Amino acid sequence: MRKRLLETNRASLVLLAIALSLISFSLILHGCGGGGYDAPATTQTVSALVSPETLKGWIDNGSVNGTGYDKVVILDVNSQANYSAGHIPGAQFLDSADIYQTRNEGIAADVNMVLDGSHMDALIHKYGIDRNTTIVFTSGNNDPKTTPSSMLSATRAYWTFRYWGFPKERLKVADGINPAWSAVFGLTTAPSPAIIPSTYSVKSNGLLRSEVRASLAEMISLVDSGTPNALIIDGRGSGGSFAGTPGSTAGVFPPTGDFVAFEGRIKGAKALGYTTLFDSGNGNRFLPPDQLAAKFAAIGLDSSKTAYVHCRTGVIASALYFALDGILNWPASNYDASWSQWGQLAGDPTDGKQIDPNSPWRTDIPSRSELVVYNGANGKTVEKLCLDGSAATCATPASFDTDANKIEEEDAAYMNSGGSAGGSGGGGGGKTGC
Repeated sequence: MRKRLLETNRASLVLLAIALSLISFSLILHGCGGGGYDAPATTQTVSALVSPETLKGWIDNGSVNGTGYDKVVILDVNSQANYSAGHIPGAQFLDSADIYQTRNEGIAADVNMVLDGSHMDALIHKYGIDRNTTIVFTSGNNDPKTTPSSMLSATRAYWTFRYWGFPKERLKVADGINPAWSAVFGLTTAPSPAIIPSTYSVKSNGLLRSEVRASLAEMISLVDSGTPNALIIDGRGSGGSFAGTPGSTAGVFPPTGDFVAFEGRIKGAKALGYTTLFDSGNGNRFLPPDQLAAKFAAIGLDSSKTAYVHCRTGVIASALYFALDGILNWPASNYDASWSQWGQLAGDPTDGKQIDPNSPWRTDIPSRSELVVYNGANGKTVEKLCLDGSAATCATPASFDTDANKIEEEDAAYMNSGGSAGGSGGGGGGKTGC
């Protein structure tokens, strides 16, 4: 009898041990990607677009401006006037001018370039962003007839964070931006709660995603080599500069009234106007994925090729980049200097000369550009290459820095400079060993 009781107790203990092991295994599995601690709900969207209804759920459950592992920050990349007139509840104001920077990339300075590391860190500190934050970008106002141009600030911010190594699943764009939200829930003018600043640094992301940005040297190399698995796309469309129309591309530095040296198109480039990516009945809603894919397929692009998108200063092109990267998950790279740089590198000794005719950076030659039309020959004032972004030095320089990958090299050096911060705001660093 005693022996049978001992055996019964032993069997019960074994069963209990097995049950505890199964529970422990389940918790481990859950934490390593089964939809729990390391798989927050905010990352589980079909694409980088997030609907007004889903975003409303995140607001209602306290994720927006929260402090937990699955916290959300909504950045309204906008003008102060638009933001003050109405915004999504809890959205933080980010001045659209603060996501661009004048930077020198060897050949000369240009505007609207990607932020450098110190500016990026200042931005993420201000908005309490750390490794646990899902960031939703929005823009625009409460007018449902707003044109797709309102989307550009949101998509450009998305691309900027992608370049600086933020996990793709943590970056979202509000589908239809503010007008779509306004149509369903209405905007608010109530102040958003103050954000506790973070100490997180892009250095903690570990990797600069330089493949999503194209430098001047990379674009020249791409054209010179005739890479078969790539396609250059001009997001401004088939008219204007792409068609060689004089006076299509305004200069980027004060004073106004001047133009780049020449119009035309990068050799082999195809035109796809960014507005064609949006629903004509709802100007700020991207077309469904199958229709987007068809738009790109019509100009010869599919998922096996890398798209190199550009426009005048890389802002319009960010809408193409987002459609490819954030919705279709196709490889893409944004040439942020775009035609404001490419169209300035003229070396014709009699017409539109900006640089030495033998310069390796010259672009107004048949092997690099098509349909070249010089603005100076058509009575247009040509903006001189600018060395440091100030009008006083916008004159033809005697020599150039030969390093046309300067921005990416500076940014990579910042990433690797050490002293990164692990994050703040009470979210913690996540599980290890999974």
